[in-house]
Amino acid sequence: MRVQPTPPSSQPLPEVRVATDADGVVGHAGLRLLTDLADRLGLTRELGRHANAGVRRGALDRGRVLRDLAVTLAGGGTAVSDLAVLRTQPGLFGHVASTSTAWRVLGEVGGDPARLAGVWLALARARRRVWAHGGAPPGDGPLLVDLDGVLVDAHTPKQGAAATFKRGFGFHPLGAWLDRGDGTGEALAVVLREGRAGSNTAADHVGLLAMALAALPAGQRRTRGVLVRCDAAGATHGLLDACRAWGARFSVGFDVTAKVRQAIAAVPCDGWVPALDSHGRPRSDAHVAELASLELPGWPPGSRVLCRREPATAGARASGKPVDQAGRRLQAVLTDQPDTDVAVVERRHRQHASVEIVCTQVTKLRRGAGVGGGDHVADLDLAVGHHHPVDQQFHQLAALLEAGLVKAHP
Repeated sequence: MRVQPTPPSSQPLPEVRVATDADGVVGHAGLRLLTDLADRLGLTRELGRHANAGVRRGALDRGRVLRDLAVTLAGGGTAVSDLAVLRTQPGLFGHVASTSTAWRVLGEVGGDPARLAGVWLALARARRRVWAHGGAPPGDGPLLVDLDGVLVDAHTPKQGAAATFKRGFGFHPLGAWLDRGDGTGEALAVVLREGRAGSNTAADHVGLLAMALAALPAGQRRTRGVLVRCDAAGATHGLLDACRAWGARFSVGFDVTAKVRQAIAAVPCDGWVPALDSHGRPRSDAHVAELASLELPGWPPGSRVLCRREPATAGARASGKPVDQAGRRLQAVLTDQPDTDVAVVERRHRQHASVEIVCTQVTKLRRGAGVGGGDHVADLDLAVGHHHPVDQQFHQLAALLEAGLVKAHP
């Protein structure tokens, strides 16, 4: 099959038709689907409405520049200069900004909080349209919002880069992701932080959660509810109080302290039930129990702690993970979910681990970044934007892919 451009019409992009001849062969033709979808959903227009503020009449539409940057990232681009992949095919992608213009747009957006907020607002409105056309997460269970941080190495002293708690050097951004429950996810919010930023800074988590909840369609949020998941870094009074105030339930990791160990020892033998694997099947070597005797003063009413025990791996023992006298690894979860089946609740929390893979793949500052902090912020936002449902989850695009490719990443 060949994609052959036809003469441009009044539309922003040239029309194309599929021909079986040997003329008009193009590369990366699939990215045109993302470009058209962004336009039809109104995302390009919304981006331009915010990013063009204060720009002289007749200047290049900033919305198109941001759209093309996001499409480039979705196609596997790793630098702003990779826009050349689109620019060299004007018959397919129309006029594409130069690298210097793209950098200038990133600087304008990243340096203006109002414009940057407008980018997130545009994404939220596009998500609402996608979900209204059948792109909402399947099922009727709560919307699963995962919070997680990732360390991004910097090999040069960029603005904001600093020593990290793992003795590296770079940034420590926080992200919020929606687990759709079908192996895919959506980026909801991200904040760029210095490398020295803490893992359990409650104010950062609360601000991130506010952005994530604002990114979800209000109707779905009200009817289905929200479950916020995080590792032990989220076990702070500030974050959990915010969850309670905003009507979201929580499930976070919990430190295995001496009091927790005492509560574990008090659990009777018949208080342990088999843990469930990723397919929902009982495991014979892992068990879960609720620590009913553990008092939780100061935590939101209805909070409870669950414990999982399983054979400790060599890596877990070497890294000092909590184990009991029998050598079994211990993991605790603090949650306010009212479900009576503790194995189901614990399994639901463990599925949070999938966000670590997504977070590592997406929250990367691209090579060649400038020294301005605003450029980094806009660059990171666009890196997250290419995991937006506009180019990842919309069911019409997914229907064109084989089952295994729906979950693929560039």
